[in-house]
Amino acid sequence: MAIPKIVQDIARTCDFGLQELFESAASPHIVKFRTAETTTHAIRTAFWYIHASLRGEKLGWHHIYGHDCRNVAVPPDDVLEVTPVSQ
Repeated sequence: MAIPKIVQDIARTCDFGLQELFESAASPHIVKFRTAETTTHAIRTAFWYIHASLRGEKLGWHHIYGHDCRNVAVPPDDVLEVTPVSQ
């Protein structure tokens, strides 16, 4: 799983290895939350994740989906589950 695009973008402007620091301190998680928005990309990503999980395959680029909340935080009551992803 990749690091968030915004972290990559900010890290490119720094000269002290911000991306490596982030990668060493962070771990990937799947966050399940309520939203009224459903996109084809989100559904496709969910099916690819299920497909790989059932087959015991390593996760790849097609298992990544970044939901754009347009700078609005997900309300804590809408977070249903947070699951660490083993790589």
